[in-house]
Amino acid sequence: ANPIAWWRGFLALPNENPAKTLGVALLVALACSVVVSITAVTLKPLQDANRRADSAGYTRAVCERIAQRVGRDRVFLDVDAIEAGRDFRDALERAISGADALVLVIGTRWLEPRDGASRLHEPDDVVRFEIETALARDVRIVPVLVDGATMPAADALPASIRALATRNALTVTNERFDADMRRLLGALVRPGPGARLAGVALAVALVAALGFLLGGAGWRAYLPGLAVVGALAATALFVVLRGSALRWAQGGRVLVSGLPVALFALLLLGGFTLRERRLAAPLSVTVRLLPEVAPAGPLAGEVVLDLPGDARRRPVDANGEAVFTSVPARALQDVIVVSANVEGYEPATRTLRIPADARIELPLEPRAYRTTVRGTVTDAAGQPLADVTLEFADLATVRSDTAGRYRVELPVAAGTLLQLRALRDGRIGYEERVTVPAQLPLDVRLRTGG
Repeated sequence: ANPIAWWRGFLALPNENPAKTLGVALLVALACSVVVSITAVTLKPLQDANRRADSAGYTRAVCERIAQRVGRDRVFLDVDAIEAGRDFRDALERAISGADALVLVIGTRWLEPRDGASRLHEPDDVVRFEIETALARDVRIVPVLVDGATMPAADALPASIRALATRNALTVTNERFDADMRRLLGALVRPGPGARLAGVALAVALVAALGFLLGGAGWRAYLPGLAVVGALAATALFVVLRGSALRWAQGGRVLVSGLPVALFALLLLGGFTLRERRLAAPLSVTVRLLPEVAPAGPLAGEVVLDLPGDARRRPVDANGEAVFTSVPARALQDVIVVSANVEGYEPATRTLRIPADARIELPLEPRAYRTTVRGTVTDAAGQPLADVTLEFADLATVRSDTAGRYRVELPVAAGTLLQLRALRDGRIGYEERVTVPAQLPLDVRLRTGG
């Protein structure tokens, strides 16, 4: 019953005793199984780590090169990015679901078996979970073969990730690392529809900004309009650069953010400087008069250009224009008044902004005169004559009353020369050019026998 006594009795048995031989064999087998079990449990993480260590150097180099181009915040490395205490499956699922691509680095030990089968056949294998999640979420998988590895065959993969075998892989070698990485980065980032649309928007915004710079210095909304167009151009440029950020060298993130800001500032500064230079330059403003009725001769009168705090006068030249020189270009921003006083025409006034070509047209309407003419029609002896028809050119006709008096309104100004004809019984008794009087009566004496 005493174990120690039993053990001593067992050891005292002769070596050739079958019971002792069988007992020692069982003890050795038990000890070996314990050692193997402990070793297997201890080496499992080492084997998994060895699978990662097989490509760890390449993985970090690839990760660093991608992070340099697109920003570290846009790269998720599964062995580093999961915080302590977090559910790693949940963290991996979230990261892969929100990713544009899963870069799968495959080394020569990627399919290294344990207990006769690849670790990918274990349901809880992390790499298998990552691939399954990417396939389920339709996330693009880019296999990267390193250190001479080859793409695994479909029959070597579990059914749930067998689609991986049909993915086109890229090879990265130590000797051609830079060139291989350029191919990888070019495959990862391709300008999408958003980036192409932003490129079109950028071109349109730049053309609009150029139009503002070249032709709009006189617009009141010049700077606000240029600011809006500049902001659109800067935003479009940011989207374009963001979409092609992988093609930039190290420091590309600074350029992606800085170039749109620089473009916006350059447009505003250039627009403001160009505008100030244009507004400081002298301007020649031409006012062209447009009579509704063509005049018989050159127009006579003056034109007034009423600028803020500065009224200028110019006579009408032989071409029917008044030219104002040395007008400050800042007047393009202001509302001005143009007026004209021309003989034979109504006073004309127009309120406007000076056009970009600095030419103003001012219509003229004929003046509506109403001059009253009165007088007496007599014969050669000075006796009043009734029923005498007086024709004032083609303007008016009037008949004298029983006392020989007449009164008529003529659409001409006093002092105007016109043809006057007097008819009695159908015969012309008087025909002369007369001056329309302002106040004095216009008496008509017929010829003898008229």
